[in-house]
Amino acid sequence: MPVATFNSPIRAGEFSKKRPKSSPLTTYPEILSQQQHRLVQNRRLQALQLCSDVLEYIFLLAAEREHTAHTLRRAIISYSHICHDWRFIVLSIKRLWSRLVDFENTSCEWNTEMLRRSHPLPIHVSYYATLSRNTQMLKLQIDCLDRIRSYILGCADTDWDLLVALLENRPAPTLENLSITCYRSIGAVRCRPAVLPLSIFRGCAPNLRRLEMSECGIDFRASFLRSLTSLRVTDLSYDSAPTALEWLHFLQNMPVLSELSLQGAILPSRYQFHGSGHQNCDRSGRTMPFISSLNLEASLPDVALLVNHLLTPSRCHWTLTCSDCVPGNSLNIIIDALSRFIGDSASTTSERLRHLSIAAHASKVFLSSEIASPELDLEAEVGFYIHLGTRVHTQWEALFPSVASALGEVVPIITSLELVIPTAHPSLFPLLRRASSLEILMKLSGKVSKTLLPELQSLTPSGGLALPTLRSIVFTDDALVWGENYRNFLSFLRWRAYMGAPIQRVFFLRCFVLEEVVNELTSLAISVEGDLEGFRWQNL
Repeated sequence: MPVATFNSPIRAGEFSKKRPKSSPLTTYPEILSQQQHRLVQNRRLQALQLCSDVLEYIFLLAAEREHTAHTLRRAIISYSHICHDWRFIVLSIKRLWSRLVDFENTSCEWNTEMLRRSHPLPIHVSYYATLSRNTQMLKLQIDCLDRIRSYILGCADTDWDLLVALLENRPAPTLENLSITCYRSIGAVRCRPAVLPLSIFRGCAPNLRRLEMSECGIDFRASFLRSLTSLRVTDLSYDSAPTALEWLHFLQNMPVLSELSLQGAILPSRYQFHGSGHQNCDRSGRTMPFISSLNLEASLPDVALLVNHLLTPSRCHWTLTCSDCVPGNSLNIIIDALSRFIGDSASTTSERLRHLSIAAHASKVFLSSEIASPELDLEAEVGFYIHLGTRVHTQWEALFPSVASALGEVVPIITSLELVIPTAHPSLFPLLRRASSLEILMKLSGKVSKTLLPELQSLTPSGGLALPTLRSIVFTDDALVWGENYRNFLSFLRWRAYMGAPIQRVFFLRCFVLEEVVNELTSLAISVEGDLEGFRWQNL
């Protein structure tokens, strides 16, 4: 109910003056009567005639629409100050007050009251402390650990020992999501690595499903990690990072894990002790989990060891970032995994398109294949991505022949090939001659086309036609439609038509093309499409 205010007619210095009879002083019974009258009138308002269940739903729905903690706090407090009836209802809705637990921006007194009002509902806690902060706030959080469902914590390394001491011997029966980041202090030297011990949570966190550790670790032998479905570990120090072989043993104890991300979390082979190198993984009757979402970032031998033992689901989203890449067995293992993905996706999906992308820049080679999501604005739900980084002072040309050779087994089933490379490397030509099912050649630059198209105007060693099923080409610049490049292109088109395998469609991506070029290509029965971005001045 709106607060009633009364403005007294008495001003300072007028107490001795006699009030006129026309405006007698309002007595207390009259004030009480007026207030009762307003209360009766307010109760006739439609909003106050709603039942408590409907009001509870409205309050919860309105709270969901608040986008910031500040506006949410103002809204809920406002609901409770409208009238006595609404205040009684709002105070009884524990879900509202559980959303106001905010250890980041409010005081201990505030959070203590919000915890009392929302008891015993689960809560979500987020607390970042890049510097050493109030230990009382951290203790208050841990005191309600049995109610925390999602715990996102940023802790300074100077408080790490305190955090471990607080979390030990405290069970977390409702905890489902745990994310911890340890912030390194400038100039600070720790005697021990930032690792949570086995005694964490007293070994009791039966509902833990998602775990994320950044710049800190946990003893991955903990039994409660068996229930994990998602694990993300980033930037472990060398004194706490497991080896690739140790990761395999840990993963065997996580049978339901479906999402795994290890970035800077694998001890490189060159830092391992003698005799602790890659050994065969002893599964002892245990199987590896089916990882549908995988993100690995480590040296090539370590990534290859993990990939060689992990099971590849038919529909997965894997990203492998490999450093220190050199030709050899490890490189073949990585590319064989990509080949299996393409082969399995071709046999298990209705998609006829089997896509492969090859890109190179500076010291890196990129390979990818994906099945696009039905929603065009969404990321591909199924994909395999490989980033190969060569050693220092080594360019992509040194690695490309081995990559092209390893792709030789999968290229015959590829129907769409995307080439984003600086130049047409000589090892590319024998690879393309094996592409017997290729229908679309994408993103050719003028520089690559100048060398590639003449090479494709020749028969294979067996007397067959190179790229016999090729029907469409996509170009990314207009250097192809000028001078010698254009003459080579016309020669290629006429030769394909003469050999009975004409190119039917040409797509220019972000190109300025002369109108006479479009007309000439159309006269050869070729469909010219694309976002031509207007015409050159010669067409005006």
